[in-house]
Amino acid sequence: SSFTLVFKFHISVAMATLRCSGFVVRLADGAWLNLAARNCTGPAMVTASINHDVFVPLSQIAGAKPPPPPPQTPRPPHAPKPFHPANRQQPARPGPPPHPANGSQSSHRTGSSHRAKRGRPSPPPPPPAESEASEPSQLRPPDAPPQPPQPPPPPGPAPAPPPDRTLTEQLESFEAFLQPTPEQFAQKDWVVSTMKPLFEKHTGGTFNMFGSCENGFWMNGSDVDACLMIRKCTQRQSWVTKLKLVQCLVESEKWGRVEVVRSARVPVAKVFSNQGGGDLCDISINNVAAVANTRFVRTFADVDPRISTMGRLIKHWASRRCINNRSEGTLSTYTLILKLFYYLQTCQKPLLPRAVDILSEDTERARLLYAAELAGQASGNKIPLERIPPDLESQLPRCMDAYLAAPELDDDLGVMRPLPFLTEREEIVARCPNLADSSNAEDLGSLIQGFFKLWGDEEFAGSRTVYVYDATREANDHGVLVMCCPLTGKNVNPFTPTTWRAIHSEFARAADMLANGRRFAEICEPAEGPPMRRARRMRK
Repeated sequence: SSFTLVFKFHISVAMATLRCSGFVVRLADGAWLNLAARNCTGPAMVTASINHDVFVPLSQIAGAKPPPPPPQTPRPPHAPKPFHPANRQQPARPGPPPHPANGSQSSHRTGSSHRAKRGRPSPPPPPPAESEASEPSQLRPPDAPPQPPQPPPPPGPAPAPPPDRTLTEQLESFEAFLQPTPEQFAQKDWVVSTMKPLFEKHTGGTFNMFGSCENGFWMNGSDVDACLMIRKCTQRQSWVTKLKLVQCLVESEKWGRVEVVRSARVPVAKVFSNQGGGDLCDISINNVAAVANTRFVRTFADVDPRISTMGRLIKHWASRRCINNRSEGTLSTYTLILKLFYYLQTCQKPLLPRAVDILSEDTERARLLYAAELAGQASGNKIPLERIPPDLESQLPRCMDAYLAAPELDDDLGVMRPLPFLTEREEIVARCPNLADSSNAEDLGSLIQGFFKLWGDEEFAGSRTVYVYDATREANDHGVLVMCCPLTGKNVNPFTPTTWRAIHSEFARAADMLANGRRFAEICEPAEGPPMRRARRMRK
């Protein structure tokens, strides 16, 4: 502890002893203090502090006369030696803790101050009170592992723009609010710089980000998803074992706590920060499909900057209307994004290519061989094909994985196969020249209105199967929307007919409101639960 004692030098020093090498005060209880003299006129002011090694010669104090030395009294055998500057040992001081990622600093101040008597000079002001964040547990030794940053707080409601703004201006105002925060980027950087090397070292795998933090549609309040690609780890129980290893590593480094969710469709380790308990990162094992889907979505998002903006706005609307939670039977974010891609492929001036138009050279070559073999089976002879005829095109599988012989993950090496599509925007635009920036100059308002007009149409209230692979749709007998993944061809979001009709009613509502000039803030008014629950309450 530290404190400051201020007194006038000419007062009685019967209870103190001064050494000629400097001012050393012994109080009545036997404690020894260092004294530092202040330059002043009149009686000298002396400050005592046990935390500062300051000694001032007596000659510097005007008018000060040293008192006679105190009588020497015998000291008990086990009593401590009197304090003297010559044999004084420097107290051990803890080193500064590692600088936290969020810029906060821990305080080392403790103790209290003593007041001067009435009529005498006031002591220096006491140190400011410590904040709640400056707890002793945060004072780590210099070799302590770096701690994760404070998770960002959940976003509040978006501010409503002035009523006289156009729809595009309203959307731009919302977009500024929906952008991910600096705290989210700091959290992601900390995961990459600190967690990634530790996990890769102890699991022997590779650490890959996926989901919205990587696909171009990250927004305020979204979390961080990651996947460890590990060789010879194909069984569900093996995944859980690796996730428990992740749990041990996080807890041994004192980064937070980990909850391993074994019952999820894909087992996941949810990492919660020590600071506030916020979600720091969700980690899965060998989630290859999610990583590949993320890279496909990112490829399309990079074609035009308006695409990411539209995606964030649609995600915000769907969340506010309670239809963006697959665990409750509504839309997954991937389904929402594929619906956006399909609209941008089929609008009057397409903003996106068909997925089949951006196949990599190896995938396109495999597709030609597949078509040639199919044509040879029909004619009895294998014929080489340089271009697939239209009548044969409709017979080919409408997904990329159908043409790939290699597995998604090499089990011996623990690495993914090459992506079956182009990833560079320049290559995509060169192959699809109609996607030049000047081809579609519609503003955000027109594009958002067109999106809801398409998906709010009565055609999609019934049975439709939609393919982003070749930008087509067709009727089905399931009574629901079937959205097919362009990579795997699977239905990405199964619904019941009742659920889909309730979800479609939200698209129809948004389309009608926009057509009537309603503001985007009104369209995004929060709903009281998912539409199915609301429908049940109305029936009761």
